[in-house]
Amino acid sequence: MDLKYALGLELDDPGFDASVLSEFRTRLVGHGMEEKVLDLLLTALKGCDRGRGGGEAAGE
Repeated sequence: MDLKYALGLELDDPGFDASVLSEFRTRLVGHGMEEKVLDLLLTALKGCDRGRGGGEAAGE
């Protein structure tokens, strides 16, 4: 359910086949792009205020 929320999908959305994630991860590693994708993801999360960790104390 957390993934559906993060992707903005409805609860009854079938999502995607699990093999898609595995294939994507294999291609990323094959091209040495793991850190680049993580950096992009963290930047995007900071922009939408979802990347702040630590609960309520993080904002203090």
